[in-house]
Amino acid sequence: MILEAGRKMLLERGYLGLNMERIAEEIEYSKGTLYKHFCCKEDLVGRLMIETLKKIREIILKAEGISGTARERMTAIGFGLGPFMILNPGHLRTYELMRIGSLREKVSPEKLETIHDLHHELISIIEKLLDEALEKGELVLSCPEQKENIIAAGWSMAIGAYMVFSDVDDRHVFPGIDFKNLFPDALQVMMDGLAWVPLSSERDYKGIVETRLREQGFL
Repeated sequence: MILEAGRKMLLERGYLGLNMERIAEEIEYSKGTLYKHFCCKEDLVGRLMIETLKKIREIILKAEGISGTARERMTAIGFGLGPFMILNPGHLRTYELMRIGSLREKVSPEKLETIHDLHHELISIIEKLLDEALEKGELVLSCPEQKENIIAAGWSMAIGAYMVFSDVDDRHVFPGIDFKNLFPDALQVMMDGLAWVPLSSERDYKGIVETRLREQGFL
């Protein structure tokens, strides 16, 4: 109840409007009860970040678990994350806030460690798909260090793109962009640029993956 009320307030009023006393009034509990769970509103945001990463992990694991090649499963991840980012702006807001150093300093060390571990787990899943593609010769890198750069670029693209376009005014700057498919489409461009074969011009990844996701009840 605390987390649900906090995320709703964060989305509607912003970080400055997030207030422990208001949350207590919303859920009809005392402020003392809230402080038994969270030492401050920043610590509450830290917990919301953990919930966000767990949701992302759930989506990535489902997508990574479908049948198909490494590139097809990477495409499935794009399909899963796209709608999630659009339909859950509160999760995006949490992710954005956790980049603020002064906020992170007030989050408990235990929560920060959990956030770090979840990030590491998500990156490991993506790295496993890259390793599979490399092992099968579907992807060839110029140097081992390039793999880490690819993961960082893909992750930044997934989160950053939706942060930029989460504002309606920003979308008007690029009226021709299909916001819903922004990340899935950009991911295909990135993988084609890496010469991850077969290329999207040779294989209808989006059509194939969408069919498999529907067959397995993910869409």
